[in-house]
Amino acid sequence: MSLPKDLVSGAIFIAVAAVFGIAAAGYDTGTLARVGPGLFPLTLCALLAGLGLAIVANGIRKNADVLQEIPWRAVLLVVASPLVFVLCIEIGLGLVPAAAVLAFIGSFASVTMTWRRALLSGLALGALTWLIFIVGLGIAVPAFGPSL
Repeated sequence: MSLPKDLVSGAIFIAVAAVFGIAAAGYDTGTLARVGPGLFPLTLCALLAGLGLAIVANGIRKNADVLQEIPWRAVLLVVASPLVFVLCIEIGLGLVPAAAVLAFIGSFASVTMTWRRALLSGLALGALTWLIFIVGLGIAVPAFGPSL
């Protein structure tokens, strides 16, 4: 399965607009009477993102059948697992449990994954994370956080 060029190019336009928009957000935009250095880049980013959205919408309209083939469950889980990893670090679980949760959630992107194999995968990644980063490299990151 390959995605249509419209969807890919529109997504690239949106991603580029987002990256440069975030960078330009630090500049002062000023007012319409006295334009600041950030107004022009932000305006260009908004136009580029709008163009990207229009291209994506056109690609969706022309290729609706391709989007039904995308494994949305896998996409959601692969995107969600690093976000949950960051959340686990933020709430103070530590590196090892966060890595284990990351692997556990990400494992379910496969439709053939079972609970037992996902749990083993999470435990194995947690142990490898501890061995590599804490024991092997000596990185000063709490293996198990204060919440545990």
